[in-house]
Amino acid sequence: GGEGGEMEEEEEEEKPAVGSKRKACDAPKVATSAPKGVKAAQCRMMTGKEFVKRAGRLSTMIFDNKLEGDPRTFTSGNRGWYAGGKLQIPVGDKMVWAQVGLNITIIGSKEWKE
Repeated sequence: GGEGGEMEEEEEEEKPAVGSKRKACDAPKVATSAPKGVKAAQCRMMTGKEFVKRAGRLSTMIFDNKLEGDPRTFTSGNRGWYAGGKLQIPVGDKMVWAQVGLNITIIGSKEWKE
């Protein structure tokens, strides 16, 4: 978000339907702060079983490397996705190996019933 009316414009922007594909010309979203009260709003949204059944496989690109992971329940009780591994990334004119671990946790999911 930003100063002034910039945030209002973002909120008014029409969002694609859940599960719909983004058009190639659409810019990727940049991570921002969650709205106030998101945990309370999502804590009864679905059950853990519904999440595992409905959630798709995570697929993302990091430095031209495809990273994938299945939906899961973490030992903390939160639901989300995990993906990890070793990949090559460019640093200047060199390629270096790096290790990545990506956790995506749904806010409020720890409160979901099984």
